[in-house]
Amino acid sequence: ATAALRRLLAERRLDAADVHAALAPLLRDLPDRAIDSPHALDDVAAAVALFLVFDAIDAAWLAHDRGFRFGTPDAEDDDIFGPDRKDFFAKVLDRLPAVAADAARPVPASVPPRLKPLAA
Repeated sequence: ATAALRRLLAERRLDAADVHAALAPLLRDLPDRAIDSPHALDDVAAAVALFLVFDAIDAAWLAHDRGFRFGTPDAEDDDIFGPDRKDFFAKVLDRLPAVAADAARPVPASVPPRLKPLAA
């Protein structure tokens, strides 16, 4: 699936608005999906790293509202999803160099500074 996604991104067949529309509900519901699918955080983090490297999404969009695209912005949910949110952003940051190298593209300079505070 990652190879197909990489090819679509490389050929510019995915519009950023479509990526945002598809990714927003996935990120919002990811904590619940991760309960049933232990690799969900890893798989989505790899896809998000790919989207970032190909500029299909930007770090500002992903980091909006302190990273609350992951889970929901309720203060109560932050207590529940906070550790998973940090883990998710750490996984995205960990994957960026390898994804960029594999795609022969640079890591966008804005990504690490925007996401590191969310992974800490």
